[in-house]
Amino acid sequence: MIDFIPEQEYQTLLSGHALASPASAGSRHATRDNGQIINVGREHVCVLSFEDGLSSGHDSFLMLGDAAAGSGIAMPESGKGVVSLRAAQDGLLRVNDQALRFIHGIDAVNCQTLPNNEVVLKSQIVARLHRISPKFNNDSLQQVESICHQHRPIIDVLPFKQFRVGIVTAGINAPDNWKNDTITPLLCEKFKEFGSSVLRLEYVAADIAATLAALHKSILYGADMITLVNNFEPEQYTALLSSLKSHHGTQNSRVYSGKLFSCSWFGPIPVLRFDASAQQGCIESIIDQVIPRFLAGTDITQEEVDADGDQVHLPRQS
Repeated sequence: MIDFIPEQEYQTLLSGHALASPASAGSRHATRDNGQIINVGREHVCVLSFEDGLSSGHDSFLMLGDAAAGSGIAMPESGKGVVSLRAAQDGLLRVNDQALRFIHGIDAVNCQTLPNNEVVLKSQIVARLHRISPKFNNDSLQQVESICHQHRPIIDVLPFKQFRVGIVTAGINAPDNWKNDTITPLLCEKFKEFGSSVLRLEYVAADIAATLAALHKSILYGADMITLVNNFEPEQYTALLSSLKSHHGTQNSRVYSGKLFSCSWFGPIPVLRFDASAQQGCIESIIDQVIPRFLAGTDITQEEVDADGDQVHLPRQS
């Protein structure tokens, strides 16, 4: 059972050892005797209480939902054999796929989630835990709870950070041709949608020297992220970044290359390249998958950038 108790009553329960004190103020999870402190506010304390002998019952399954919930997840909601987890904020859903495989291996709890790395809205249901009866018992409960604590977080929602973005579009020289550029406006719209701002936007010739100068300006203006729209070959893009690295003396030069999308890190600054020759529908799909991940602060790997370079492959949670 979940209770909201006044702060004064909470202090009385602590002194009587009915509850264990949390490790720190505001801590979501705490040790417990007769109850688990879920959250500590200014005036009230939220406590999940349970009784001995109810380890496979309603309250314990709700407690399991709380163990699976990470940051950005609201208080678990219980139904008949089901616990639902909702997003407490807009953000990017992150699911620990390995931990879910361990949980499903016990064959007592089934956890269904929205796709990993999907953009979710506040109050949206992102996961449901289903109890499989009669296999669900005290032993299986303890096993699943142990997995949740060992592999935390299992499910969380990461907020989008507010970036100052520099956009460099190479190959469109005349203002009359800007109207034919569909990728740059799409990028501007996407960054605005997630609360970031375009610090600098520059169109330059399809020339490495001009592009290098524009990237350099974005860095000097204080960009947290840079996007580059051009039709350079991956080798040209790598050479461009090497020149940029040499000019600024940074040591971080990871480069993940594909045909339509490439990414690198110039020190702490991600540099994302989109191919200007890509078909509109394809590049929109790539932008929709890639931009939210970087704004939420998650990384991307070469395995997720297709080796053939045709598109970005981001894993989906079944």
